Amino acid sequence: MSRLSTFPPLLFPLVIISLLAHVALSGGRVAASLFALEAGASEFLVGLLIGLYSLLPMIFSLAMGRRIDRSGPFRPMRLGLAAITVGAALPALVPHIAVLFVTAALCGSGFMMVGISAQHSVGHLSATSPTRRVAHFGWLALGLSTSGILGPMVVGVVIDGAGYRAAFAVLAASAAASLVLLLKHRAALSALHPARVRAEEGNIWGLVGAPAMRRIYFVGVLLSISWDLFTFLMPILGHRRSLSASTIGAILAAFAVGTFSVRLVMARLAHAFGEWQILRAAIVVIVCVYIALPLTQSVTIFFPLAFLLGTAVGCSQPNMLSLLSAMAPRGRGAEAVAVRTMLGNGSSVAVPLLFGATAASLGLMPVFWGVAALIATAIPAAHGASRE
Repeated sequence: MSRLSTFPPLLFPLVIISLLAHVALSGGRVAASLFALEAGASEFLVGLLIGLYSLLPMIFSLAMGRRIDRSGPFRPMRLGLAAITVGAALPALVPHIAVLFVTAALCGSGFMMVGISAQHSVGHLSATSPTRRVAHFGWLALGLSTSGILGPMVVGVVIDGAGYRAAFAVLAASAAASLVLLLKHRAALSALHPARVRAEEGNIWGLVGAPAMRRIYFVGVLLSISWDLFTFLMPILGHRRSLSASTIGAILAAFAVGTFSVRLVMARLAHAFGEWQILRAAIVVIVCVYIALPLTQSVTIFFPLAFLLGTAVGCSQPNMLSLLSAMAPRGRGAEAVAVRTMLGNGSSVAVPLLFGATAASLGLMPVFWGVAALIATAIPAAHGASRE
């Protein structure tokens, strides 16, 4: 209890707010996909539906980050949570495929507002010590790992027991609970930004063009690609190895457990190592796993490889956010986070299309090894930064 008391009082409300909102997002993706497929939608249409969750955040995240820098995080968070609540509730009221596209637009955009605001606020809460900053972002990331597991699980149980309308209603209730908690902490969150800070002049190219920031974004995009590709390629690889759906799901769960586990010990890691040291080790692990995956024939080997990959990519987010918080120009912290969000969502949209086409024409081994080579290009940047 004494260890928890050393954290800022607003940190854990922000973690819970983000967790409840993300339950609605992660569960909503699963529910929307299953509902659309059961209603007779093609796989292409379902792909468009899921892509919409990331497309609008990719387009509007930069403008939202600039707004948060100007006016603070409370109003964007309130608007985002309201959008998620309405978006999740719509299919419960009007169960139709067309409504799901509105849901995807509202929930995807809404969580973008919540995510950028929460990450920016945690950066403000953090002390000047890098170890505390990483630990704070580790708790936020741990909450998102938890909701990433809870959302699909809760949706699956409710769909089987009470149907799709009840599932969407539960997701809407989760977002509404998050909104209530936000309103309860309105004063504390508003006080976090008591005065506007004059931002340093410059456009996005000046932000991305700064050597330190460019290095952070370069490594961050590659780590995002490694995450997105595993969740996309592992089911295809498992199918080619004749694994059952439950086995493939269990392997993906091992990956999720890895992301969760490493975030539990992130505070201790941050005390022992710097951000770039941790990221350098993570990149090496990712490269090794991507080399090994297409060579693996035994199902028992997939589980430790998935867990290792989960620990590597799971530790990346807190450290990347800590670096962004430390290196962002004065008054442009939310904008710096927004650029990362924009690039991450761009990866989520483009990676399945690009590498899916490559896998179809060349096979999976060139894709896995090509990704390993691509990720390895980040090792010199991370190594140089860690030595600095």
